Amino acid sequence: MEKHLLLTVADDVGSIFEADFIGSFFRNKAEVRVTLFSVAPKSYDEGVDENGGAPEPKVPGAHVHRDKWQNAIHLKRDILIRLGFLDDHITGKVIRSRYGTIEDIILEGKKGLYDAVILARHTVELLDQTFLTSVSREILNHKIDFPVWICRHPEIGRRNVLLCVDEDEASMRIADHVGFVLQGETQHNITLFHVDTGERANPRDILDRARQKLMDYGIPETQIKNLIVQSRSVPRSIREEAVSGAYAVIAVGHDRAQPKGLKEWLVGSMCMKVLEMLNRCVLWASQ
Repeated sequence: MEKHLLLTVADDVGSIFEADFIGSFFRNKAEVRVTLFSVAPKSYDEGVDENGGAPEPKVPGAHVHRDKWQNAIHLKRDILIRLGFLDDHITGKVIRSRYGTIEDIILEGKKGLYDAVILARHTVELLDQTFLTSVSREILNHKIDFPVWICRHPEIGRRNVLLCVDEDEASMRIADHVGFVLQGETQHNITLFHVDTGERANPRDILDRARQKLMDYGIPETQIKNLIVQSRSVPRSIREEAVSGAYAVIAVGHDRAQPKGLKEWLVGSMCMKVLEMLNRCVLWASQ
Protein backbone atom coordinates (compact mmCIF):
# COMPACT_ATOMS: atom_id res chain seq x y z
CA MET A 1 0.00 0.00 0.00
CA GLU A 2 1.34 3.43 -0.94
CA LYS A 3 2.61 5.73 1.81
CA HIS A 4 2.60 9.53 1.46
CA LEU A 5 5.12 11.38 3.62
CA LEU A 6 5.48 15.12 4.22
CA LEU A 7 9.18 15.90 4.59
CA THR A 8 9.99 19.35 5.99
CA VAL A 9 12.85 21.20 4.32
CA ALA A 10 14.79 24.26 5.53
CA ASP A 11 17.15 26.50 3.63
CA ASP A 12 20.00 24.58 5.30
CA VAL A 13 21.13 22.54 2.32
CA GLY A 14 23.60 20.67 4.50
CA SER A 15 20.85 18.96 6.51
CA ILE A 16 20.23 15.63 4.78
CA PHE A 17 19.67 13.31 7.74
CA GLU A 18 15.95 12.86 7.14
CA ALA A 19 16.35 12.16 3.40
CA ASP A 20 19.13 9.66 4.08
CA PHE A 21 16.99 8.03 6.76
CA ILE A 22 13.97 7.31 4.57
CA GLY A 23 16.29 6.26 1.74
CA SER A 24 17.92 3.71 4.02
CA PHE A 25 14.75 2.63 5.84
CA PHE A 26 12.51 1.82 2.86
CA ARG A 27 13.34 -0.98 0.45
CA ASN A 28 10.10 -0.73 -1.56
CA LYS A 29 10.60 2.87 -2.64
CA ALA A 30 8.04 2.62 -5.45
CA GLU A 31 5.40 2.46 -2.69
CA VAL A 32 6.47 5.78 -1.16
CA ARG A 33 5.40 9.29 -2.19
CA VAL A 34 7.20 12.29 -0.71
CA THR A 35 6.08 15.90 -0.57
CA LEU A 36 8.99 18.24 0.21
CA PHE A 37 7.57 21.14 2.19
CA SER A 38 9.24 24.42 3.10
CA VAL A 39 7.94 27.34 5.12
CA ALA A 40 9.80 30.42 3.87
CA PRO A 41 9.96 33.85 5.55
CA LYS A 42 7.17 36.34 4.97
CA SER A 43 9.40 38.18 2.50
CA TYR A 44 9.43 35.11 0.24
CA ASP A 45 8.04 35.94 -3.21
CA GLU A 46 5.65 33.21 -4.34
CA GLY A 47 5.07 35.09 -7.59
CA VAL A 48 1.27 34.99 -7.30
CA ASP A 49 -1.20 35.81 -4.60
CA GLU A 50 -2.85 33.12 -2.48
CA ASN A 51 -5.70 32.79 -5.00
CA GLY A 52 -3.39 32.35 -7.97
CA GLY A 53 -3.86 35.91 -9.22
CA ALA A 54 -1.45 38.60 -10.30
CA PRO A 55 2.01 38.86 -8.74
CA GLU A 56 2.17 40.68 -5.44
CA PRO A 57 4.36 43.76 -5.05
CA LYS A 58 7.99 42.80 -4.78
CA VAL A 59 9.65 42.85 -1.38
CA PRO A 60 13.30 43.93 -1.37
CA GLY A 61 15.45 40.81 -1.56
CA ALA A 62 12.45 38.55 -2.19
CA HIS A 63 14.08 36.89 -5.19
CA VAL A 64 17.00 35.87 -2.98
CA HIS A 65 14.61 34.09 -0.60
CA ARG A 66 12.79 32.48 -3.53
CA ASP A 67 15.97 31.07 -5.06
CA LYS A 68 17.33 29.95 -1.70
CA TRP A 69 14.26 27.94 -0.71
CA GLN A 70 13.58 26.54 -4.18
CA ASN A 71 17.21 25.40 -4.37
CA ALA A 72 16.82 23.57 -1.05
CA ILE A 73 13.77 21.75 -2.42
CA HIS A 74 15.59 20.82 -5.64
CA LEU A 75 18.59 19.52 -3.69
CA LYS A 76 16.45 17.27 -1.49
CA ARG A 77 14.59 16.05 -4.57
CA ASP A 78 17.87 15.13 -6.27
CA ILE A 79 19.04 13.30 -3.15
CA LEU A 80 15.83 11.26 -2.95
CA ILE A 81 16.04 10.33 -6.63
CA ARG A 82 19.65 9.20 -6.17
CA LEU A 83 18.51 7.11 -3.22
CA GLY A 84 16.04 5.27 -5.47
CA PHE A 85 12.72 7.11 -5.06
CA LEU A 86 10.71 7.64 -8.23
CA ASP A 87 10.89 11.08 -9.82
CA ASP A 88 7.14 11.30 -10.33
CA HIS A 89 6.54 10.34 -6.70
CA ILE A 90 8.31 13.45 -5.38
CA THR A 91 6.70 16.89 -5.28
CA GLY A 92 7.86 20.18 -3.82
CA LYS A 93 5.90 22.90 -2.09
CA VAL A 94 7.13 26.22 -0.72
CA ILE A 95 4.77 28.58 1.09
CA ARG A 96 5.20 32.01 2.63
CA SER A 97 4.96 31.79 6.41
CA ARG A 98 1.57 32.79 7.75
CA TYR A 99 1.60 31.87 11.44
CA GLY A 100 5.11 30.53 12.03
CA THR A 101 7.04 27.47 10.91
CA ILE A 102 5.61 24.92 13.34
CA GLU A 103 2.05 26.18 13.02
CA ASP A 104 2.21 26.18 9.21
CA ILE A 105 3.54 22.62 9.21
CA ILE A 106 0.66 21.55 11.47
CA LEU A 107 -1.88 23.12 9.12
CA GLU A 108 -0.32 21.47 6.07
CA GLY A 109 -0.20 18.12 7.87
CA LYS A 110 -3.91 18.34 8.63
CA LYS A 111 -4.89 19.58 5.18
CA GLY A 112 -2.77 17.14 3.18
CA LEU A 113 -3.88 13.94 4.99
CA TYR A 114 -0.31 12.64 4.97
CA ASP A 115 0.53 9.25 6.45
CA ALA A 116 3.33 10.90 8.46
CA VAL A 117 4.96 14.30 8.85
CA ILE A 118 8.74 14.16 9.13
CA LEU A 119 10.24 16.91 11.27
CA ALA A 120 13.86 17.48 10.41
CA ARG A 121 16.45 18.58 12.96
CA HIS A 122 16.00 22.29 12.23
CA THR A 123 12.26 22.01 12.89
CA VAL A 124 12.73 20.23 16.20
CA GLU A 125 15.02 23.06 17.31
CA LEU A 126 12.18 25.54 16.71
CA LEU A 127 9.74 23.84 19.08
CA ASP A 128 10.67 25.92 22.10
CA GLN A 129 10.58 29.19 20.13
CA THR A 130 7.05 29.20 18.69
CA PHE A 131 4.67 29.66 21.59
CA LEU A 132 4.63 33.44 21.92
CA THR A 133 1.44 34.67 20.24
CA SER A 134 -2.24 34.03 20.82
CA VAL A 135 -2.46 32.72 17.24
CA SER A 136 0.23 30.15 18.05
CA ARG A 137 -1.54 29.01 21.19
CA GLU A 138 -4.87 28.75 19.41
CA ILE A 139 -3.51 26.63 16.57
CA LEU A 140 -1.37 24.43 18.80
CA ASN A 141 -4.32 23.62 21.05
CA HIS A 142 -5.88 21.61 18.22
CA LYS A 143 -5.39 17.86 18.17
CA ILE A 144 -2.41 16.64 16.18
CA ASP A 145 -4.17 14.02 14.08
CA PHE A 146 -1.20 12.72 12.10
CA PRO A 147 1.87 10.69 13.12
CA VAL A 148 5.10 12.66 13.48
CA TRP A 149 8.60 11.36 12.75
CA ILE A 150 11.39 13.29 14.45
CA CYS A 151 14.92 13.08 13.02
CA ARG A 152 17.92 14.56 14.79
CA HIS A 153 21.07 12.67 13.89
CA PRO A 154 19.90 9.18 12.86
CA GLU A 155 22.54 6.57 12.19
CA ILE A 156 21.98 5.54 8.60
CA GLY A 157 21.75 1.81 7.89
CA ARG A 158 20.09 0.76 11.12
CA ARG A 159 17.24 -1.73 11.02
CA ASN A 160 14.20 -2.68 13.09
CA VAL A 161 11.54 -0.91 15.15
CA LEU A 162 11.03 -0.77 18.92
CA LEU A 163 7.27 -0.40 19.33
CA CYS A 164 6.51 0.78 22.87
CA VAL A 165 3.00 -0.07 24.03
CA ASP A 166 0.76 0.14 27.08
CA GLU A 167 -3.01 -0.08 27.60
CA ASP A 168 -3.77 3.39 26.18
CA GLU A 169 -5.52 3.61 22.83
CA ALA A 170 -2.67 5.80 21.61
CA SER A 171 -0.45 2.72 21.77
CA MET A 172 -2.83 0.85 19.51
CA ARG A 173 -2.84 3.79 17.08
CA ILE A 174 0.95 3.84 16.86
CA ALA A 175 0.92 0.04 16.45
CA ASP A 176 -1.52 0.52 13.57
CA HIS A 177 0.82 3.12 12.05
CA VAL A 178 3.85 0.84 12.35
CA GLY A 179 1.94 -2.01 10.71
CA PHE A 180 0.85 0.25 7.84
CA VAL A 181 4.34 1.64 7.20
CA LEU A 182 6.11 -1.72 7.43
CA GLN A 183 3.88 -3.56 4.99
CA GLY A 184 6.23 -5.39 2.63
CA GLU A 185 9.34 -4.10 4.42
CA THR A 186 10.53 -7.53 5.51
CA GLN A 187 14.04 -6.30 6.35
CA HIS A 188 12.74 -4.82 9.60
CA ASN A 189 11.76 -6.78 12.68
CA ILE A 190 9.42 -5.30 15.27
CA THR A 191 9.91 -5.62 19.02
CA LEU A 192 6.71 -5.10 21.02
CA PHE A 193 8.06 -3.49 24.18
CA HIS A 194 6.17 -2.98 27.42
CA VAL A 195 7.49 -1.55 30.69
CA ASP A 196 5.65 -3.18 33.57
CA THR A 197 5.54 -0.66 36.42
CA GLY A 198 3.24 -2.85 38.48
CA GLU A 199 0.37 -0.40 38.10
CA ARG A 200 -1.16 -1.38 34.77
CA ALA A 201 -3.20 -4.09 33.11
CA ASN A 202 -2.01 -7.54 32.09
CA PRO A 203 1.07 -6.96 29.88
CA ARG A 204 0.36 -10.04 27.78
CA ASP A 205 -3.08 -8.75 26.81
CA ILE A 206 -1.54 -5.43 25.75
CA LEU A 207 1.08 -7.11 23.59
CA ASP A 208 -1.52 -9.42 22.03
CA ARG A 209 -3.65 -6.45 20.98
CA ALA A 210 -0.68 -4.66 19.44
CA ARG A 211 0.47 -7.84 17.69
CA GLN A 212 -2.96 -8.23 16.11
CA LYS A 213 -2.76 -4.65 14.79
CA LEU A 214 0.48 -5.54 13.03
CA MET A 215 -0.81 -8.83 11.67
CA ASP A 216 -3.88 -7.07 10.27
CA TYR A 217 -1.45 -5.44 7.81
CA GLY A 218 0.10 -8.75 6.84
CA ILE A 219 3.16 -8.50 9.08
CA PRO A 220 4.18 -12.14 9.66
CA GLU A 221 4.63 -13.41 13.20
CA THR A 222 8.24 -14.21 12.38
CA GLN A 223 8.92 -10.45 12.20
CA ILE A 224 7.43 -9.75 15.64
CA LYS A 225 8.75 -10.50 19.12
CA ASN A 226 7.62 -9.56 22.62
CA LEU A 227 9.74 -7.97 25.33
CA ILE A 228 8.49 -7.08 28.83
CA VAL A 229 10.72 -5.43 31.44
CA GLN A 230 9.91 -4.43 35.01
CA SER A 231 10.87 -0.90 35.95
CA ARG A 232 9.57 2.26 37.62
CA SER A 233 11.02 4.49 34.89
CA VAL A 234 9.47 4.05 31.45
CA PRO A 235 11.71 6.55 29.57
CA ARG A 236 14.90 5.09 31.06
CA SER A 237 13.85 1.55 30.16
CA ILE A 238 13.05 2.60 26.60
CA ARG A 239 16.43 4.28 26.31
CA GLU A 240 18.30 1.24 27.60
CA GLU A 241 16.57 -1.09 25.16
CA ALA A 242 16.98 1.39 22.30
CA VAL A 243 20.72 1.60 22.92
CA SER A 244 21.25 -2.13 23.36
CA GLY A 245 19.10 -3.04 20.35
CA ALA A 246 20.43 -0.28 18.03
CA TYR A 247 16.97 0.18 16.51
CA ALA A 248 16.32 2.43 13.53
CA VAL A 249 13.01 3.63 15.01
CA ILE A 250 11.43 4.06 18.43
CA ALA A 251 7.62 4.23 18.10
CA VAL A 252 5.61 5.72 20.98
CA GLY A 253 1.94 6.57 21.43
CA HIS A 254 0.72 9.55 23.41
CA ASP A 255 -2.65 9.52 25.14
CA ARG A 256 -5.08 12.16 23.84
CA ALA A 257 -6.34 12.59 27.39
CA GLN A 258 -3.13 14.54 28.00
CA PRO A 259 -2.76 18.21 26.84
CA LYS A 260 -3.20 18.35 23.08
CA GLY A 261 -0.94 21.19 21.96
CA LEU A 262 2.23 20.29 20.10
CA LYS A 263 4.40 21.77 22.83
CA GLU A 264 2.62 19.81 25.56
CA TRP A 265 2.60 16.67 23.42
CA LEU A 266 6.26 16.70 22.39
CA VAL A 267 8.17 19.01 24.71
CA GLY A 268 6.29 18.13 27.88
CA SER A 269 5.54 14.46 27.28
CA MET A 270 7.30 11.13 27.53
CA CYS A 271 7.86 11.37 23.76
CA MET A 272 10.26 14.26 24.19
CA LYS A 273 11.81 12.75 27.31
CA VAL A 274 12.68 9.73 25.18
CA LEU A 275 13.87 11.90 22.29
CA GLU A 276 16.17 13.91 24.53
CA MET A 277 18.00 10.70 25.41
CA LEU A 278 18.31 9.42 21.86
CA ASN A 279 20.28 10.70 18.91
CA ARG A 280 21.00 7.77 16.64
CA CYS A 281 17.44 6.64 15.98
CA VAL A 282 14.22 8.28 14.78
CA LEU A 283 11.18 8.80 17.00
CA TRP A 284 7.73 7.99 15.60
CA ALA A 285 4.99 9.53 17.75
CA SER A 286 1.21 9.48 17.40
CA GLN A 287 -1.70 10.71 19.52
